[in-house]
Amino acid sequence: MIKFVGSTTRGSSIPRSLHQFSGLLDSAYAEVPETVSWQESGLDSFANQTLFQAIFNSIFGADKETPEFNYDVFHDNFKVFHKYFSYFWIGLPHFLFPEATKAVGKCLAQPTPQEFMESELTSDYLKAAIQYLQSYGLSDSEVKSHNLVFMHININTFKIAVWCLYKLMEHKEAMAAVREEIDNLIANSRDEEGAPVYISPKEMEAMETIGKRGLHHLFIT
Repeated sequence: MIKFVGSTTRGSSIPRSLHQFSGLLDSAYAEVPETVSWQESGLDSFANQTLFQAIFNSIFGADKETPEFNYDVFHDNFKVFHKYFSYFWIGLPHFLFPEATKAVGKCLAQPTPQEFMESELTSDYLKAAIQYLQSYGLSDSEVKSHNLVFMHININTFKIAVWCLYKLMEHKEAMAAVREEIDNLIANSRDEEGAPVYISPKEMEAMETIGKRGLHHLFIT
């Protein structure tokens, strides 16, 4: 399935997805009240309101949000499910993990696969995955279960990002180096004051602190 989905989501779908994610992240930051402090919200809560909201909506589509299905519900319940994911993955019975089973039930309260396919805001990856799974006759509930596996991967990305933020706040010299590097990259990439800045993945990887050192540290961690 990974090969099929990868071959159908290349080309323009990747920059389009990144552009959508970037716009959602900007909107999420704009919605955070200026009066909120780290002491009041906590790092995980702040990252949930911003980064995870953008990840969630860039995958499923912001138009799917309901009181039962939204980034906040997913974040709270997936934390519980995530702790026991490996046990479910190897086939241990659900009754051994009642708390996680309850959390999974809430995460499965999703729109139907058809609703995801009909929306312009659903990610290309998710659409391709649904198409592939349905071609093998999988039921709606089985497709929804796959969505949890996909979110499991993205939750790991979220947790790494939260860890990075925590470490940056813990080490002021590292935070200063990152800020200086970003400021310099923006200044050198911007054609005129106030104009948008477009940074390629290669430019990110070439950055001394964020790219080379950051990636190396993540790999050895």
